Amino acid sequence: MSMWSRLFGGRGSGAAKAKVSGNPGNTVFYVRSWTSDRRYKGDDKPHEYDYEICSLDLESKASTVLVGPQPADAENRTVALSDLAISPDRQRLAFSVRSSGYSGHAIGYIALLQLSNNRLTDLREFTPGVRKEEPGSPRGDLEFIFWAPEFSPDGKYLAFNATFSYTKMGSFNNPRLSLMKLVPTPTLNVEIQKPFDHLGCYYPRWRKGSQQLVHLANFAYEDALEVCIADVGSTPSQVINTRRLTDKADILWRRPGAFKLSSDQKFVYFAWGHLYHDHSQLCQLDLDAGGSIRPLGVEFESEGIDRIELSATEDRAFILAGDGIHACDLRTGSDSLLFPTPDGAIKDFCMSPDRTRMLIVELQDAAVVLSVANADGGQRDVVLSIPKGTNDSFVREVLWA
Repeated sequence: MSMWSRLFGGRGSGAAKAKVSGNPGNTVFYVRSWTSDRRYKGDDKPHEYDYEICSLDLESKASTVLVGPQPADAENRTVALSDLAISPDRQRLAFSVRSSGYSGHAIGYIALLQLSNNRLTDLREFTPGVRKEEPGSPRGDLEFIFWAPEFSPDGKYLAFNATFSYTKMGSFNNPRLSLMKLVPTPTLNVEIQKPFDHLGCYYPRWRKGSQQLVHLANFAYEDALEVCIADVGSTPSQVINTRRLTDKADILWRRPGAFKLSSDQKFVYFAWGHLYHDHSQLCQLDLDAGGSIRPLGVEFESEGIDRIELSATEDRAFILAGDGIHACDLRTGSDSLLFPTPDGAIKDFCMSPDRTRMLIVELQDAAVVLSVANADGGQRDVVLSIPKGTNDSFVREVLWA
């Protein structure tokens, strides 16, 4: 069976048409997982999960499987699909294909799905992949893992994180920011120049109207965290500005689990979680004012914040914490609980393209429910209900296009 037929469709779905609704804002992409029959290295290990990528037409409420479950890797681990990203013209879907573990012989690459004709491109063909070491090397082969793709505003480039490890050592280095040119054909550009050694890069975000990327960076041996601006239009590409957020003496805050750029590219919003206390705080970083940081006075009783979204007018930030979805006023620092979930049933949410509505993923007793609500709160309309069944079906990621 070819790689394309393994990736495409899945579970007898055939050549399902990967089509985005003709009306912008009416298509949702989501990643569904369920318990696999496979086990990692023996029957005494817990079950792995299989994954598929689906589209949901909000007009007809019809759901279509676009990318099916992947074959297990060399260690019999299932392969996860994640990190959905849509191109500016809404014609290409990028996603990560990664092993569920990071030890030797792991799989990790980025794929592109052309939504108009179902053409799938495996970007491993244009990236280093595996580099063979000298015979007898105690480290084994060098493996590259790629993840977290992000399209440039003009759709010509794809930024992503790249990590590597040796097959006999089972450990990965800090992620590095890499860049791929997509036109006329995909080619891997030179890796973004690092200002220091041991630089880890997370959450690449493009600045609109420019060839600059904003990303978080941390230093493995310094316990430091920075926000960096990288100029990918220079030769060679290089980091042009950095703002250190923490230093070695300040190790109380976790690396942010969420990172959002304002549409005017001036502010970065992120949530810091404390290492020793189960709470996080919302902060604003001003890129035009030398990277000054201002805590917004909003704290959550949650050790990790994984999702920050902005309202259409960008005067509010929506944050998912353990007790539900919060609406935070960025001018006054006030906070209100927009959609409460005392039992932690709300697992994820995303905004519509115009940022006036949100799609909410809620885990109920017998089903995973996707519903749509106005960003001001109020009634939630169910658009999809997936029975949990006996295989623990779950929706892990959503993207509204």
